Amino acid sequence: MNPSDKYEQIKDIKRLNPVELEATVVHHEQQIKDIAAHLLELKQLVTPMMEFKPGLRAIPWVGLTDAERDSCWLKVDSWSTCMFTLEKILREKNGG
Repeated sequence: MNPSDKYEQIKDIKRLNPVELEATVVHHEQQIKDIAAHLLELKQLVTPMMEFKPGLRAIPWVGLTDAERDSCWLKVDSWSTCMFTLEKILREKNGG
C-alpha cells in the first residue's frame, strides 16, 4: 500500500460519524477474533505433527559384535576396505 492510499483511508475514517466509526471498530475486532480462532485451529492441527519424538528410528540401533569387528581384518587387506565392509554389515543389520 502506498502512502497516498493510506492517507485516503485516514481521510475516509475521519468522515465517519461516531456510530459508523464504532461499527467499523466492532467489525474489525470481530475479524481479528475470527483470524485468531482460525490460527488456533491451525496450531492444534499442526502441533501434533511437529512434536518432538525422541529418536528417529522405531527400532533400536544394532551394532557390531566383537567377532564381526575382529573378523573384518581377516577378510580384507586394507583399513579403508575394512571400513566399507563394516559399514555394509551395519546397514544390513539395521535395515538400510
